[in-house]
This record gives sequence, C-alpha cells and structure tokens, in this order.
Amino acid sequence: MRCQLTAAIFFLACGVAGAVPYYVDCAAANDNGTGTSAATAWKTLTRANSAALLPGDQLLLKRGCSWTGPLNLSRPGNSTNPVYVGAFGTGEMPRILNGNSTNVSITASYVTVESLWAHSDPVRLDPGCANQPVGYRAGFVFSANAAYGTLLHVYSTGHSTGGQISTGSHHCRVLNSRFEDNTAMQVLDNTNPDNDAGAFGFLINGSDNEVAYNSFSNNNAWCSYDYGIDGSSVEIYQAQRNRIHHNVSANEGTFTELGGSLTNDNVFAYNLVTSAVTRCIFLNVRGAASVWGPNLNTRVFNNTVYLTGSQSQGLICGEGCGPSILVFRNNIIWAEWKGAYVDAQPTASNNIFWNTGGNPLIQNLVLDASSRRADPLFRNGAAGDFHLLSGSPARNAGNAAPVAEGFTLDLDGVPVPSESIVDIGSYEFSASIGVFRPILGNRDFAPFAVRGKHSRILFLKNGRLFYDGLGRGQIP
Repeated sequence: MRCQLTAAIFFLACGVAGAVPYYVDCAAANDNGTGTSAATAWKTLTRANSAALLPGDQLLLKRGCSWTGPLNLSRPGNSTNPVYVGAFGTGEMPRILNGNSTNVSITASYVTVESLWAHSDPVRLDPGCANQPVGYRAGFVFSANAAYGTLLHVYSTGHSTGGQISTGSHHCRVLNSRFEDNTAMQVLDNTNPDNDAGAFGFLINGSDNEVAYNSFSNNNAWCSYDYGIDGSSVEIYQAQRNRIHHNVSANEGTFTELGGSLTNDNVFAYNLVTSAVTRCIFLNVRGAASVWGPNLNTRVFNNTVYLTGSQSQGLICGEGCGPSILVFRNNIIWAEWKGAYVDAQPTASNNIFWNTGGNPLIQNLVLDASSRRADPLFRNGAAGDFHLLSGSPARNAGNAAPVAEGFTLDLDGVPVPSESIVDIGSYEFSASIGVFRPILGNRDFAPFAVRGKHSRILFLKNGRLFYDGLGRGQIP
C-alpha cells in the first residue's frame, strides 16, 4: 500500500500497490510511448479512451491542451481505490470540445474526474427563435452503469446540459464545480406547446446523489417557443433522495424545477440564489394533478433567494400542493412580484418574504406566527452581501429541521446554529465574518480535498487556505 500525491489534487488515498499514472499531452509526437510519464505521454484521446485502467490508476491530461471529445471513461475503480482522471502541468484546465453528443462520458463506477473543462459550440441556430442554439450536447455525463462517481472542480460551458446523472446512476457527487453559459436547447419546436427543454446547468435523473458547493450562472435559453425563456441551475426528473445544498446560483431563469411522478424525497438546503432575469423562479414543484407530478416529500430548508426581475417568483407549488408534497422552512425569499404561490397549504414555517416595495404577493400560503413579511436586513443585498445584520428578523428565528437532516454548517461553514437557535436563510449571523468574495470565478485554482470532522473541501489560493469551495471562510 502507498499514499500518493498528484499535481492536481492533494489527498490521502492509500492505493493499491502498483497503481499507475498515465499522461496525455496534445504536444506529444504520437501515441507510441508508454504513457507512464510526462516524457512518454500519449497524444490522443483515442489512446486514452482505450487505456486499461485499474483501480487506483490515474489518467492525467496536460493543462493548456485541447482535444475534440469525447473522453470515454469505461474502466471502474472500487470503493477504496477509484480511477482518478485529472490534470498535470500548469495553465488552464485541459479542454474537451465538441464531442458528438457528450464531451466526458463516464460509464463505469468509482471514477473521480477533476479539473477538466468541457465545452461545446452550437450545433445549429434557430433563425425563427432569435438564433437560439439548438442540439443535444452534454458536458459531463454519468451513464446508467455509473455509480459512486465524483466530479470535482470541473468547468462546463456551451451545452444543452452542463452535466447529467442518468437514470440508473446513483450515489454520485458533483462538488466545487462551475456550470455556466450552457444555453442550448435540446428540444425546441413550435408544434408542441409544452415540450421545449434544455439549458440545464445540471440534470439529475438518478437517485441518491449529492450536488454541493457548486457555482451556476447564466444557464439560460433566451428563446423558447413554449415558455419565452427556459433553463435552470438544477433540473430533477424522475429521481429520488438527492441532496442539493450549499450551491451559489446567479442569473438563471429557474433555480430548480422538479418533474415526474417518481420524483420524491429530494432536499434543497443552504443555497444562495440571485437573479435579475425578468421571469426568474426559485422553486417549481407539482402535485398529483400535474402530468409532471406528484413530487412527494420535497424538503426545502435555509435558502437565501434574491430575485429582482419584475416578474420574479419565489415558490410555486401547484396542481395539488400540500404537506405530502412540500416542506418549506427557514427560507428568505426576496421576489419582486410573487413571494409564493400554492394551491393548497404545504408544511411551511419560519420563512421570511420581502421585496423592494415592502409587500410581496403571497397567494394562498398561510403564514403562521413563525413566518412573516419583513425586511431580512441583509448587510448589502444590492452589492451581493447576504449576511445578516445583527437586528435581522432572521436571527435566532429558525426551525431545527436542517440540523435533523444533517446540515450542520451554513454557506460560510459557520456551525448551525451559531447561537442558541438556527437562523433563517443560508447564513448564520456572525459578527466575525468579513466580506469575502467567491473564488469559483477563477478557473485555475489549486484544490485540496481534506478529510476532517465535517469532510470539508479546502482550496489554496495565493498562499491562503479557504474552505467549502466558496472562499468566504479563510483558514489562518
């Protein structure tokens, strides 16, 4: 047994004796080398795709290189020794471009993919719909045969879906990654009034997965025949028991939409969602009267939502909403038009609703004594600082439900609760938190995965260590 240190990720992963690193360099002369060192690297993805990787082996792609996709990862690892696919050298992430349908295809279990950039150019443009890009293209896909896989620090742009966990895939994790400008529609036509689809940051069709500590931005189709605009950060269809937490979403048409009668027991917690898109929505969940429902036991805790579009909506729960469909607690919803619409009362408590005019529309949702229309008193919401001021009505006003679900850290990594009672929203009040900016905007960071009490993901940037992938909690 040996512990290994790679150029891309620093972690204790005591692998099987004899585990081998293989190198791929677009500047190599050919594929005739052994591939077991940078000096004997292979040149093409064709050779990399055929590599007989064993548990614990590494496939390392040269930074600054680009290849036409796909990269096909079909060799499994195991629970103690995953196959690892990452980067070596310096410069931008290795790029996989314009695969026929998928750029990085993962068809085996126990595969970890880190620090790769997948990108697709438009397949075609629809001149009848404002030259909207059309055509199925996916960045990173776990197929039906893939389980216990991990995406870490990947970057995905230009697709109809930045990433996907397919039906039958399970127990996969998508962590500390960026999905942005995935603007293509995979279905766009003017014959069916309710079938346009695409522009997903991430699409989940499998069960028991985790999507956490990621950044989503501008995953929007600007023209849809059916809906005007379309797109979402995280789309869930026919999938169960997924946990979507500690993500940051900016300028999306929808943060999350659930569909399918098999979609149940999904949890959304400690996400920060901001958007200026005119008709943006935080959450759309359906009851049994919908062809897309029922989405049973959807649980939504401690999200901070700041939607400034003139027709923005926070919560939509229709076509048979109720306590069996939705549990909605400890959320701050700032939506300029409609804070909430339900057609029957879900389980809801400890929520705050507000807008610029001080009177957000709330339709049919009965606010109990623990919920209110009130200014949440952000430190500076207009400037993107959604920490709470000391006098915030969200402070010490929450329900303990997120702790019972296993969420013991807020979006900053501050313990929940930081005082005697859980706060409302994605940030616990803390007088010691300074103003930090996310580092996910930098594609070229040096990540460290560290196992500790809370299994946090740590980052190194400019000689300083940050936790949870959001750059908001500096470790001295």
